[in-house]
Amino acid sequence: MQGDGIERGVPAGDQPNGAEQINNIAGRPVYLGPCAPPGHGDHHYTFELFGFNAKLRLPASTSRTDLMNSMNGKVTAKGVYIWIFGQK
Repeated sequence: MQGDGIERGVPAGDQPNGAEQINNIAGRPVYLGPCAPPGHGDHHYTFELFGFNAKLRLPASTSRTDLMNSMNGKVTAKGVYIWIFGQK
C-alpha cells in the first residue's frame, strides 16, 4: 500500500503506514457495516473521511468528542459519503 487508499480485509491492529483505528460504538476497533433490522425501514448511513497534516496518536478508547477536539487545526481534507440501506 502506498498511502492512497484503504485495502479491504485488513485486520484490526495491522493498519498500513502507521494508521490507527479507534473503537466503534460496540467498543471494538472494527467496521461492522450497515445493520438496519429487517422490516424496520431505510436507515441513513454517513461516513466522514478526513485527511490530516499530523498523526493524532489517540488510544482506541477515545470518544468521538475527544477525537473531534484533537482534530482541530490538523484537517487538510474532508469527504462525506451518505447512503440509505434497509432490509425487507
